[in-house]
Amino acid sequence: MTATPTDRKVSVMSAWAETLARSAHSTLDRMDSALTRTEERIAQVREKIVRRDRELKLSSRNS
Repeated sequence: MTATPTDRKVSVMSAWAETLARSAHSTLDRMDSALTRTEERIAQVREKIVRRDRELKLSSRNS
């Protein structure tokens, strides 16, 4: 059985859709990694703020 023009179009469109899906998945993975790093950084900054807050409260009590 020979491939019809429609079969070839469907095959090309399927390959194109697979490529787009892989590309989107890769982009989403990068964005997810960046978001995770940002969330970790925010947590670190919050910890620093809490620590400094405690230090300031302790130092103001000692004054």
